[in-house]
Amino acid sequence: MLIEYVFGGIHAIEFLYVSDPKYLKRTGPNHYRTTSRTKLVLLLSNAESIKKYKSINCVLLTSKVRHGIYVPKGTAGLNSDSYIQPREIYTIDKKNFKNKIGDLPQHYLTKVYLDLLYTLNFDYMQQFIFPDSFKGNNNLL
Repeated sequence: MLIEYVFGGIHAIEFLYVSDPKYLKRTGPNHYRTTSRTKLVLLLSNAESIKKYKSINCVLLTSKVRHGIYVPKGTAGLNSDSYIQPREIYTIDKKNFKNKIGDLPQHYLTKVYLDLLYTLNFDYMQQFIFPDSFKGNNNLL
């Protein structure tokens, strides 16, 4: 199955928990295997980097943690109310992607982008990138 990787796409992935002991499965004496869980992510990489590299930058979506950018059920094919976690950026190998759920509407992507700028401390650049939104404070969302 060919997966379409596009900026703003929501995908299901196999998320590996490599450093969490509760997700290690014992396979023999002193041998453990890392287990995984299916998670939803929002793609952040642009088209050029998606073609060039074997991994993609993403942020997690969750329905359990009630903070982040709220996305209601039904938006972009989501089965439940969800929250985008722009402060949790991951680089995921393409081989871990299972299927595409949908595409996030532009107004949500703008909120994610602004939150990423703030998270990565690019406040200074916001006045140049979004001059109409910049009011000289950190509360642009």
